Amino acid sequence: MSSTETYETRYSRYKRSTRNVALWLAVTDRDFKPQQGEYILTASQFVELANNIVACKYADCVPRPIVDDLRYTINSRRAQSNFYQDEGSASYKTHQYFIQQLEQLHETLRPLILDAKETPLDPGYPDTAGMANRFERLKIEEPSKEFLEAPDTPARPAYTTNNLIVEDSTDQEFGVLLLLQDLWSIRQSIQQTWTEHRQGKCTLEAAAVTTDIALHVAAELMQEGLRPFSDDLQRFDTIMTRILQEMHRTAPRDRPYWHEVVRNLHMVAEILLPLVGGWKEEDDAVLSEPTAPALDISRPLDEMMDTERSVVAFVLLREVVRECGLWGRHHPPLCATMDWFTMMLGYGLENQAINYEVAFAALVYIDIRLAMGADAAQPRLQLQAWTRSTTALIKALSKTGAPGLEQLEDFLRITKKTLGKDHVNARRESLGVPTQQPFGLFSCQPLLAGKLLWLWKVSLYRRLLNLTRSRGVLLGMFHLHNAAACEGLLPAGWTWPALQQLIDALGPIFLGGSLPTERARYRQSLQYSLSPRGRTRWVDDGLIPLMNQLVSSAHNLQRHWTPQDIQRVLADSNKSTKTRANGGRPQPVSEVLGQLRRNLHLEADRLCRPWLQCQLDATKILQQVLEKEKEIRRSPLISQDDLLVGVAVVVFSHKKERKFLGKVVQIMQAVLGSK
Repeated sequence: MSSTETYETRYSRYKRSTRNVALWLAVTDRDFKPQQGEYILTASQFVELANNIVACKYADCVPRPIVDDLRYTINSRRAQSNFYQDEGSASYKTHQYFIQQLEQLHETLRPLILDAKETPLDPGYPDTAGMANRFERLKIEEPSKEFLEAPDTPARPAYTTNNLIVEDSTDQEFGVLLLLQDLWSIRQSIQQTWTEHRQGKCTLEAAAVTTDIALHVAAELMQEGLRPFSDDLQRFDTIMTRILQEMHRTAPRDRPYWHEVVRNLHMVAEILLPLVGGWKEEDDAVLSEPTAPALDISRPLDEMMDTERSVVAFVLLREVVRECGLWGRHHPPLCATMDWFTMMLGYGLENQAINYEVAFAALVYIDIRLAMGADAAQPRLQLQAWTRSTTALIKALSKTGAPGLEQLEDFLRITKKTLGKDHVNARRESLGVPTQQPFGLFSCQPLLAGKLLWLWKVSLYRRLLNLTRSRGVLLGMFHLHNAAACEGLLPAGWTWPALQQLIDALGPIFLGGSLPTERARYRQSLQYSLSPRGRTRWVDDGLIPLMNQLVSSAHNLQRHWTPQDIQRVLADSNKSTKTRANGGRPQPVSEVLGQLRRNLHLEADRLCRPWLQCQLDATKILQQVLEKEKEIRRSPLISQDDLLVGVAVVVFSHKKERKFLGKVVQIMQAVLGSK
């Protein structure tokens, strides 16, 4: 996944900042003439170029973005110094030498570095791509092997960006340190997401989808971070062990802010590997195993003592491995309906192996369980309650005999097929084992329950939008209710709040604005809304563009989200923010995920409107109007294919319009009052 359009990792920010500083030096020093062919710009030449720029007065000041990039590069290197204790290693020499050169560069340029308030923002400041094109064969590198005299210095492959050849001179250990900090940021973002959900500040659907996307992003980052170790993965394990050992030697108050992710990732990997590798399903003994013991899950994992966190992690991971194994054995794979962790854990059980991506996802799963505390089962219960109420409404709507309901009836078949029969508990009952939960999902899997709720709500929402477009029942009721209100025919104090919610939500989608307030425009507005010309202003994505994209990607249940799907959604979420930090530069991954969570929360709120209930009530009202009002039923304006569509048109066309509006209001009250 390319992060250039969506987010920026610490590693990519570091490389971009280093490149920008080098390019500014090369462009500003008018005496710098790179040799023909490939040219390498070393760290020591940074200072030489700066000396010449200052001496020849080639610049009045260093642009503020370049100063920020230089300081960011220095601070990034300094922050990792604790983990370079072996003074004889090549990585230590590379690290210290580059810090020295950057600090000397900063001192050399100090006369040109103004106070932040004084540094002008030059509108003519060339962008990075423009500068790079002037030196398309330029390489930027840190000290060479000859300088370091260290045979174990890692190789530094070159890559091309915007016609500029930049040498990847970051040593492997430094890259791992930055990767771990990005994982810490993602983990913190997920913890905040589920804390806000439990506090009622974030919907379950938004929390689940944001988390699933965050796990995809984390997996992509780890794949990129592990790429330099493709030939020797043990080298990565060695670096991780060294970092962990250094943390144990450091006093707790002196440890970096992100140290817990290293400890916990290492612990989870050690616990999960034997659980996955030792999973067996040859007999029914696993069905008779007792459930997890009661645990104190009122505190985050990072606040627990080592022994306590190990016990909590083991119990929770053993539970999810057991249930994932049983689900995979007794049910067909759900593919796109499953969250990333459940899907990858299923693959791990199948192959009896794990990797760092699964270990990090398992750590996040523990964080979610602890963030939810005693409410961990609420997402499953919420999904169960929504499924039951939705099924009842669709069945009630089908009993009305109204045409065009095939899509809703098909939705019931999809949900029933996805959930299937609870074969796990059915088998438990046959063995005389009490069932822990009467639902075909994990007993406490908030992420999976939330993703299923999101998928079904969006799928139903799309079907209801299509039904409104094709049949117009809701649009007709909107206009009738609005006309009755404008004519003063609604009883004092009587309201239909559910319908008003839909009018407010659907106005921008179908009506292109507000409903008419003049009697002469009632019929005109309704007919225009249903006409081919009026349909051109309808919002096809239903004001849920991000969720609509994701459900389209997952519509084929045999395919999970791809990196391209994730990148497109993150990019669109970024575009919804009017202002972007740092002059349009990509934002850190944690900020992008936070913005995505807020955007998805707003979209999820639209899914919670009483669509089905209003569709059912409107259908009953219009059917009773047809049944009781012979003049309307016999009108030539009523279509025989769908009688309900033309009821409002006939009312607005009749010379006794107010009389019929009053009768419609009476039927409204009777239908709504009978519930």
